[in-house]
Amino acid sequence: MEDSPVPPGVTNNQISGGVFFQSVIQGRDITVQLPPNVTPALSGLPRSSDSFAGREDELSSLLAALAPDHSPTTSVLTSLLTGMAGVGKTELVLHAARFALRQEWFPGGVLFVDLFGYDDERCVSPERALEGFLRALGMPPEHIPSDVQDRSRLYSSVLSSYAAQGQRILVVLDNASSAEQIMPLLPADESTATVITSRHTLAGLAARVHELHLLTPTAAVDVLGRVVQRSRGSEDRRISREKGQAERIAELCGYLPLALQIVGALLADDPQRPLAAMADDLQDAQVRLDELQREEQAVRAAFDLSYTRLTKDQANLFRLLSVNPGPDLSTESAAHLFGTDQRSVRRLLESLARAHLIEPASVYGRWRMHDLVHLYAREHAAADSKEIRDARDRLFGHYLGSARAACAHFSKQVGMGRSESFSGVHDALSWLDGERLNLLAASATSCEFGMLEICLGLANQLGHYFGYQHRFDDWLIVARAALDAAQRHGSVSNKAVALSNLGLALYLSGQLAEAITTLRNASEIFRELKLSHAQATALDNLGMALRDVGHTEDAITAHKESYRAFRHFGDRHGQARAQANLGAALKATQRFHESITAQKEALRIFRNINDRAGTAGTLNNLSLTYEKIGKNEDAIAASRQAVSIMREIGSQADTAIAINRLANALSVVGRHDEALPFFAEYVDTLRAVEGQSGIAPALGNLGLALLHVNQHERALPALQEAAERFRESGEKEGEARALNHLGVALNGMGQHDEALAAFDKAASLIPEISDNEVKLGILINLDQAHERLQESMSSKHE
Repeated sequence: MEDSPVPPGVTNNQISGGVFFQSVIQGRDITVQLPPNVTPALSGLPRSSDSFAGREDELSSLLAALAPDHSPTTSVLTSLLTGMAGVGKTELVLHAARFALRQEWFPGGVLFVDLFGYDDERCVSPERALEGFLRALGMPPEHIPSDVQDRSRLYSSVLSSYAAQGQRILVVLDNASSAEQIMPLLPADESTATVITSRHTLAGLAARVHELHLLTPTAAVDVLGRVVQRSRGSEDRRISREKGQAERIAELCGYLPLALQIVGALLADDPQRPLAAMADDLQDAQVRLDELQREEQAVRAAFDLSYTRLTKDQANLFRLLSVNPGPDLSTESAAHLFGTDQRSVRRLLESLARAHLIEPASVYGRWRMHDLVHLYAREHAAADSKEIRDARDRLFGHYLGSARAACAHFSKQVGMGRSESFSGVHDALSWLDGERLNLLAASATSCEFGMLEICLGLANQLGHYFGYQHRFDDWLIVARAALDAAQRHGSVSNKAVALSNLGLALYLSGQLAEAITTLRNASEIFRELKLSHAQATALDNLGMALRDVGHTEDAITAHKESYRAFRHFGDRHGQARAQANLGAALKATQRFHESITAQKEALRIFRNINDRAGTAGTLNNLSLTYEKIGKNEDAIAASRQAVSIMREIGSQADTAIAINRLANALSVVGRHDEALPFFAEYVDTLRAVEGQSGIAPALGNLGLALLHVNQHERALPALQEAAERFRESGEKEGEARALNHLGVALNGMGQHDEALAAFDKAASLIPEISDNEVKLGILINLDQAHERLQESMSSKHE
């Protein structure tokens, strides 16, 4: 999208959205802004159990560490809850966090992540956790650094700024397996509180350790009673009536909350079952519990009690659920996994949930397994390898087929069609967002199981979605997995395709040097294989990367060669794309007339093949090129067409870009009355669209447009916010422009003292400004403000 003109050689990145904080990630000047209001991502916690009991002392101890009146000079802001598996660490944290939020101890909300630290397949890396946190905090995805250290520094800066502005946040890192997994996730400021849960006491961690032990006998019986009455109501008096047997059951469960939950659910499922019968059934399990020393083994014994009571279909589904590599599973996917209809599998899933072998996820229709249950199910699944292979084929085939149908809605490639599986882009996007982690995990694990076509297919399809959502880290994951699969497969052509996809992902994630090397390798392999069409795609992507590192002549050569190959094969979409990119490279060399010729050719082809998005994007770029050579009316006309098309397509983000271009094109010719509503709409869109950058310059442009039409009072709040956002981000030149225009607005309202103060602030930034025209304008306005103030004072004396 277009911002205020930036002098050559000046890096000017803006990341938008609300609360201000100071940080520098890349480049010279970075503007980072977060949403002014707490988002759902900052106020959501997983569901907690209403059978929580017996943890009053532990809860008080943890809350004492979280309380805001705890002395910051003596307190340790990091708390570690440690204990055996199933002892209730997460439950305690959830209850403490909810209490703290109700007390408004953390006005900024809570960040929660389950790190799956003890499950190798689902373990969340620090990089992925930081990406999720930064997105939840409002960071636009295209500006999230790729390196874990850069992400960690940015994350700490955001949290510190939230705290400094009275929006202190609680960070909960659940289910960590090592200090290495969480060290990048620990805030570096002295205000943000962090709670970690782990089965281990993590060495080298500066944290207050809260050791969570087994429940007392009384509390264990209380938990058992709460679970039963939660399902059966107060009329089920077995626990109080048969107290001795209830105490026996609690003892046989080892006073472990997870085991008590499962046994309580079994009792609730069969209200006619005497407690003595349950206690007798548990007796053998207790022998194993006493003999087994590993924490997982104690939990396994509890799971056995539930597993042995399952019907054949329930047990089969339970085993098969371990095939899913991601964190949760939809009912639809479970139906494919099991090879049945959704209604039947839903009933089976609900029965497994009642037995506490699975649990509903945060979204209706999705189900998850605790990591230990997942391991337990996997052990039973190993008994029938053919059953597991067939189920995996069905599930991964479903993921690939549905991903292909959904991603067709994000592809600009003509002829791919649209699947009836999804009603439109919104429907497709909803499915992909819900299954994203499963798709990533399937991509990574399919290669290990020899499912190379699945791995390659997912990489080829998901690029459309990841590009649309700016999830370039995810794209890199599937692209690297595909390259690994191709190398294992031994197919040189598959390797080249994987390299080409990886190169594009690297380019879009800003890793230009590696992107260029990767794309060149892909191009050379395609050349050797005489696969000219595939080489054309690699060359076109290579040209974009070369252009962005300043190798514009090499970029022009690559785009021209790409165009010739696409034309040879009759690929109209490829021709249009290559010509559009050629136009961008030519514009970068200031060969504007040649650029316009190339862009017009791209526009003609896009229109002929009815690629509306390609047409609008080219019109937008063509508008800016027209403006460079003074064809302002042509620039306005092109922008109007782009806006019209984008409004029909319904892409809010792309529509915003087109609106901004039109507003600027109108402003250039002084048609400020016409430009004003578009500037206002652009600001509103940026506030509404997650991940959009440029809010500070957009506010500045809106304020300037209002000044041009003498609406000084309306300009004032826009310019004040623009100046504040620029100041918080450290973007001095932008702040100076906004303050200068703010002074003009204040003068226009007769507030001359305030205007002088604004001009003074702007003048103090002159050493940081590179644009001489901006410097001169500030000095002139400052001088005039002093004269105006002196005249005002003289008139008062007279």
